[in-house]
Amino acid sequence: MPEPRITLLPQESGRTFAFSGMVIVRESKAFFERVFSAPPQIADDRAFELVLAVCHEMIHVLQALSTAFLYSYSVAIVQRAFEVLDHLDVLLKDKGRTTAFAETYRLLEVRHKALSVRDLLEGVAVLESYKLAAPTPSALEFLALRERLFPGDSTSCYRISYDYLAAQIGPFAAFDLLAPLSFLALQSDDPPSSFQTIVDDLLPQTRPEHLAQASVADLFTTFGMSAGDHLLYNLDSMPQDMRHPVVYECARFAAATLGVPTLLEIGARPALINRLDPALGATETLLPPVIAFSSSPNAKLEALSSGLASQDRTLAELIVHLTGLVGAAERLTVFRDASDLHQFCPHRTTCPHFAAALCHHYFAPPSLELGYAHCGFIRFFEGRTHMKPNQAWAALNA
Repeated sequence: MPEPRITLLPQESGRTFAFSGMVIVRESKAFFERVFSAPPQIADDRAFELVLAVCHEMIHVLQALSTAFLYSYSVAIVQRAFEVLDHLDVLLKDKGRTTAFAETYRLLEVRHKALSVRDLLEGVAVLESYKLAAPTPSALEFLALRERLFPGDSTSCYRISYDYLAAQIGPFAAFDLLAPLSFLALQSDDPPSSFQTIVDDLLPQTRPEHLAQASVADLFTTFGMSAGDHLLYNLDSMPQDMRHPVVYECARFAAATLGVPTLLEIGARPALINRLDPALGATETLLPPVIAFSSSPNAKLEALSSGLASQDRTLAELIVHLTGLVGAAERLTVFRDASDLHQFCPHRTTCPHFAAALCHHYFAPPSLELGYAHCGFIRFFEGRTHMKPNQAWAALNA
């Protein structure tokens, strides 16, 4: 029987699961490889938007490796997800309680006065992915492209942080400084407040044109911080409970490959990847550890491993399973009432667990020939919870 097309995303071009290093893209692997063998000009819309999407998601993975907030968030979201799954009996006894996982999950979205953590992450990813993809980046071209891709809503997470900064220093200086200033803010426990303090209170005391050329060490000093305190300089002394099973290992790999000073410069200004000596292997090192692609018609789901995951199959498998298990915790606590979760699995008519949708972020379904009984998600979920997915869902909704 031919494989049905598996569409990983209903509308988005790509999506990153920063807590696991997993990225999914709404294109085939064959198209990806063809495009990245000879990156396109802007006029080639489909190919250029794929390059934008992959660069965008690569930046989100880089943010998890290089910013204290998103790294700590990634640790916390996995720990809280496992608390849900390992103590599912507690959730089933008190179905109305708000879990620590749900509270942590929403931290990225909460806007304080004007901005959220999500706004800072996405603002940088949109801008710096454009700089990586465009042959000759400019502020005017970026603003025109942004208007075409994300029109209208001034409160969009893809627009608001750039516009907030531009209101203070103008659109051209914001083009240069959004990424490094957001990078500084994301080293704090409260990035939106830190960003506002930097922009509203501290930035007027500086010369933006000097900051545009400043090193990361100088930026830290200018705003009363110390680069030596950055997590990348302190990986070896990090407590065991803060050593994320994927992000920590990828951070160590990237730091060892590129050197911490270089990795910090890239973290602050991701578009610098284009200027590095190809012999350093920055692109291969910083590509998302695992990218899953929507299949071509009648073709199976495909994936690409990069960096450390390309050398360690166990790590690559862990990334897939971790993404799926955190997705199960999300379904059990955050999206319990959601009936429109996008599911790409080909076993929708035969699998007794499909309707529960606890597997909605498990991006390695077995083929139709193998059958749903060979699904790794079912095995891993039952191993942690001692319940089958459909049984857990039925008990939660009884």
